[in-house]
Amino acid sequence: MGTGIAEVLAKAGRDVIGIDISEAATAKAVAALEASTARAVERGRLTEDERADALARVRTSTDLRAAAGADLVIEVAPESYEIKQQIFRELDGIVRPRRSWRPAPTPSRSRGWPPTRPARSGCSVCTSSTRRRRCGWSRSSPPR
Repeated sequence: MGTGIAEVLAKAGRDVIGIDISEAATAKAVAALEASTARAVERGRLTEDERADALARVRTSTDLRAAAGADLVIEVAPESYEIKQQIFRELDGIVRPRRSWRPAPTPSRSRGWPPTRPARSGCSVCTSSTRRRRCGWSRSSPPR
């Protein structure tokens, strides 16, 4: 689910939908998020109210269709080109168009392959229109 990314976004006031492959995986991610925010409260980095607000902004799902209304979709799947290709193919039919003609951007935090690989390989996922709405980053850390 990308628990760290979800936490940063929720603490910044954004609503988050964490999507994972099973209910057990989403429950594990929520437990990690609860533990992490509890530690932040103990260390004085968050108040109890801020923690409660952040946790209230996070909901989970096992269905990619939960991302239909998203302004931003961040993919954090395992480092498998085939899995990522499948996810992007499904998201192409799910993510809604924004106010302009382009659908929501879908960054990938891939470390194993460059974000240009799909474009070079000629896969059906990255057509000329989808390349413009995807970006990639690697091993990023939120600013403190």
